[in-house]
Amino acid sequence: MVPLALTSTCPSCRRPRSSLTHRRCDMRRFLLKPAIVFVEGSIRWTVQRRLADGRILLESDEGEPLRIVETELWARHASAAWELDRDSIAEAVAPVIEVSRRDASTYKEKDVQQAQMRLAYLRAVATEGCTGQPYTEVVLARVAANLGVKAPPSYRSFCRWKRRYRIAEDVVDVIPRHERKGRISVLDGALLDLVEDVIETHYLNQQRPTVASLYDRVVTAIEEKNKQLPEPLPVISRATLYRHVHTLDWYMVTVAREGRLAAKRKYRPVYGSLRTQYINERWEIDHTPVNLLCVCPKRRIVIVRPILTVVIDAHSRMVMGFQISARVPGQEEVGAAIRMGMLGKGALLRQLGLEHIDWPARGVPSLIVADNGMEFHGTGLRHGCADLSIELAYCPSRSPWHKGRVERFMRTVAEQLFHNIPGTTWSNTAERGDYESAGLACVTLEDLTKLVVRWIVEVYQHAPHRGLGQRTPHMVWQESCRKHHIYMAEDPNALEIAFAGTTDCVVTNRGITFDHLSYNNHGLQALRLRLPEGEKLRVRYFCDRVDAVQIFDPARKEYIEAACTDLQYATGLTRDMHAELVDQLRCESKVVDIDSLRRARVALSDHIDELYRSHRISDRRKAARLEGHSSKSILLGESAISTATPPGTSMDADPDDTRHTVIADIPAFAVSKRLTNHPGSKR
Repeated sequence: MVPLALTSTCPSCRRPRSSLTHRRCDMRRFLLKPAIVFVEGSIRWTVQRRLADGRILLESDEGEPLRIVETELWARHASAAWELDRDSIAEAVAPVIEVSRRDASTYKEKDVQQAQMRLAYLRAVATEGCTGQPYTEVVLARVAANLGVKAPPSYRSFCRWKRRYRIAEDVVDVIPRHERKGRISVLDGALLDLVEDVIETHYLNQQRPTVASLYDRVVTAIEEKNKQLPEPLPVISRATLYRHVHTLDWYMVTVAREGRLAAKRKYRPVYGSLRTQYINERWEIDHTPVNLLCVCPKRRIVIVRPILTVVIDAHSRMVMGFQISARVPGQEEVGAAIRMGMLGKGALLRQLGLEHIDWPARGVPSLIVADNGMEFHGTGLRHGCADLSIELAYCPSRSPWHKGRVERFMRTVAEQLFHNIPGTTWSNTAERGDYESAGLACVTLEDLTKLVVRWIVEVYQHAPHRGLGQRTPHMVWQESCRKHHIYMAEDPNALEIAFAGTTDCVVTNRGITFDHLSYNNHGLQALRLRLPEGEKLRVRYFCDRVDAVQIFDPARKEYIEAACTDLQYATGLTRDMHAELVDQLRCESKVVDIDSLRRARVALSDHIDELYRSHRISDRRKAARLEGHSSKSILLGESAISTATPPGTSMDADPDDTRHTVIADIPAFAVSKRLTNHPGSKR
């Protein structure tokens, strides 16, 4: 009795699988890629990879390598010499790429004319109906005389043209094939395998040896191989090796020598660009070091090469906001640039005497695209975007082309503005040459901020842009503004809280303790009585000040400002200054409390002056970072938060003052509701 497993039926044709008439009817297509297995009798060949010369490397179960041309592989598969192991077929299906046949327009004109002459011979012989060689040669001679050719083609050449032409009767079939002329390469068979082994071992590695050094290894390998062979292999010339290396797949060569990321950047195909429908649909944000040295406004010495944070609207290329800071970009700089982008620019332009110029950039975006920097993954930024229904997207690592608009703007502002200011560092040392950047520097960070604003409103936004079809960013913004609504934040003062740093703390009778400082007031103590024991509250803190924090009241859905219990220490102190004092006490193995911090602050100003007098620019940069030099005070003005707690005010000055900053209505609108209101929106 035949076992049941051998008599099972095929689900497609319903025939027994053991039947001699049964064939594979559940046919699938597959992609030739690693892990595909071909069976040759009892030998299983597994595809490993494609070599740099285009051949396929396979390996048997015993580890024997086999290098084979892809056409030969498919020939063995078609002749059933190799059978595909169906279990090795991956589920992924490769897209079909249609390739058009080469036409006559891709050949040189003289080759096309030669083909037309050959076509005249073929048609004349076909019209005469000649079959034998003597009659055919007579017709060929007559046609040659009519064409003005000195000698007619030979009969063998005519027969070769005829065989090629009668398949499809296309003029392309009789065009001269110059690519098949010339000498046949000596690299073949065992010699080719040997050269490929040496190339793969000694050339395709991250040491990046030259072809000249590779030739010495090839000659040595041939000489060693000839000691084992009865018929020695010929020694190739340097020119032969250079020609063979030139025929390698340079993407695979770059992957082996420089890495896959370098190969992707060098040979990355571009199929199109991102299309947006309206303004504020997509913002792109990034940082770059400014190619300029700034000086201290008091001491007139070089203190820092600041860092620029820019927000660009992808649809109009309009600069929405920016921030220039002496410190390494953090959540504070990102939040300040985004806040500036959302707010109107009228007050800033009046402050700088540019009220006669329009800078219409404003509004809440639908999407903000950033890279994978730590400052873009901060809790405060994510919470702020969530409160305003902004989607936050991240580009793949080390792939700047995913936000190419802001990347290209960095180069534009450097070439058109920074490189024209005394003290520029240029883009690289070769471009700088003997230029004395430090000796010629004369611009303060405040002056630089004003220059950037003037360049944006007077030059950039009114300059024709190639990516906009030679229209200006200002023009595209106005066109889109007439068709689509611009959504604004309801409470501009609450934006600073929305993008501030975030932490969670427990409220005690001493208030909130954060970063070795206590914050308390009567409103916070009243809130503590309503909370379950041990429950943590969300606390928002700021980098440019430590004298107050904002604490979220979960019952009233609003923030309460709590002042530091020691304003004598905290007033006028940045968080970087406070962190420096804490680190100093820890290095001295001292207890970090308010008394030790107060004593350490007395010497802080002397320490900053000492850093400014240092000959090392890194020390002067540290002093500028500690003092919080940035463009925030100019671009955003003095916010309500920064003036909420006057110096010298204690927590007992006004028992009824709970300092509530209401932002409960910020999340009132959602992304989907905004987008569906836009005419022409695809969502």
